[in-house]
Amino acid sequence: MSAKKFQYQTVAVLNPRLEEKERSGILSKVEEEIKELGGEEIKVSHFGTKNLVYRIGKEERGDFWVVDYEAKKPINFKEFNLYLNRETKIIRYLVLKK
Repeated sequence: MSAKKFQYQTVAVLNPRLEEKERSGILSKVEEEIKELGGEEIKVSHFGTKNLVYRIGKEERGDFWVVDYEAKKPINFKEFNLYLNRETKIIRYLVLKK
């Protein structure tokens, strides 16, 4: 019998003017942070660049990424939220428990 797994999803809106190298660097850092918190089976999906409903800073468009992952025990997101808040190239984010 398998142990209960906790499922999470993080939606990150990145600055749409980032180069591929910068974007992949940010996403790999997000994955590293999730692994440090105990996350596993990480799946990153790109939802494309879309117009924002309202302007965020000077941006009218955003590059949307969704990260799905699981953990064997509940995750304390205090440090993860601090990282996401400090990363200036992430203009908005949302962390959800499924």
